Amino acid sequence: MDKQLYFSATSGVIYELPKDMNKALDQYQVPLLNQPKSNCTKCFGRLYTGYNLSLKAFNICPKCGHRIIDYVQIKEHMNVETPKQANEPELVDAVKA
Repeated sequence: MDKQLYFSATSGVIYELPKDMNKALDQYQVPLLNQPKSNCTKCFGRLYTGYNLSLKAFNICPKCGHRIIDYVQIKEHMNVETPKQANEPELVDAVKA
């Protein structure tokens, strides 16, 4: 069974889960490619540099975070819906015309 590393932005913990469990995770669980290096001068291997009180989440390290975050998996499971504008025609109406 394949396992995937995740970083919880709400608790600051790095943990492993089976890959089939990733659909049950919330938006604050960040998939990782590997463990952060302990010689990072900003986060010292914790992957966070501080805590954002307004978001109630940990700030991901800018130095090592971009190297170990699995952006491919984030893009695969990202559901982005844009709000419909008032002057935007319905898709059904545009097809009929």
